[in-house]
Amino acid sequence: MAGQLQAYSFINAKLRARIGELAERSFFRSLASSASVDDAVSSLAEHGFTDVAEAYRDTGDVRMCEQVLYRREVEILLEVERHFDEVRRAFVSALGDRYEIENVKTALRLWFESAVRGKHVESKIAYLSRESVHRKVDLDAIVNAASAEDIPAALADTPYEAAVSRNLERMRTTGSLFWTERALDCDYFERVLDTVGRLPERDRKPALDFVSLEADRENVFWILRGMSYYRLGEQEVLSGVVPGGSMFDHRSLREIARSGQPASAVLERLGAVSAAGPRDGGRQARELEVIDAALDETMDRLVHRYHGSYPFTMGIVLAYYVLVQRQIHRVATVLNGLAYGLSAQTLEAAL
Repeated sequence: MAGQLQAYSFINAKLRARIGELAERSFFRSLASSASVDDAVSSLAEHGFTDVAEAYRDTGDVRMCEQVLYRREVEILLEVERHFDEVRRAFVSALGDRYEIENVKTALRLWFESAVRGKHVESKIAYLSRESVHRKVDLDAIVNAASAEDIPAALADTPYEAAVSRNLERMRTTGSLFWTERALDCDYFERVLDTVGRLPERDRKPALDFVSLEADRENVFWILRGMSYYRLGEQEVLSGVVPGGSMFDHRSLREIARSGQPASAVLERLGAVSAAGPRDGGRQARELEVIDAALDETMDRLVHRYHGSYPFTMGIVLAYYVLVQRQIHRVATVLNGLAYGLSAQTLEAAL
């Protein structure tokens, strides 16, 4: 008990105060009704997002605002990480790998577009985030690689080199980055789960609860995309499942894959009901929205539980982090929606 109090006494008080400062959902609904991006940016500046407002005023580019939001999310994780001892720090640090992986994926896609498909990517390279999280990854070396065989060298001394190296042949034979990206995701969850297993007992359950739910989300949408859009067979799609899921273990995912109507099978397991209607593209899109909302609701319950329970565990850290992610996502959603001329009603539904 004393160890938990010592580890969390300062960070718990700090995070609870910050949770109280997060903008209410009503603020984002109001933001969605802004007449323009400029008006929304002015409102954001008054609610603690001066960095986002400055980025937009300097560039007039919503995607540069997304870069600022990305860095804000990373900095929050790094700040929390600095408060912990070695074992807890290793877990929070492993969560940060997700940001590096997304940067590596973006660089790989740019390389693929240029080197394999022969498309011009110069205008997209400006949006590649080159700020490091924990490791300095040479993203430009990936983008400018002369061949696929040159890419692993740019990832030397990182946990991502192995996933890319072992999928080079598959990349050549399939003409796709599909399986390389899945390997990066699977390796990520394996590393995170390894650090969960080394946490003190009182921290282990909340950490596993949050990580398992993220793995469930990853696997559900992987199964749905893989079977509905990429037409993968049962064995193929199951080979890309990440470890760690709890609501959707390997057996239930196999049953979903065999069902013939995977979205309906997922909804049934979640206890959610989709809108009635013919099984057309609109129905499928609606089912995905309901699944997404049901998983969000499950995460909301998890956040509420750990925010309101014994405060000196990793649960308060992860509850805070999820709430921050939600807030950042809502800012990005509103700014992009306004830039594309979406209605306030459409934007509010996306929040």
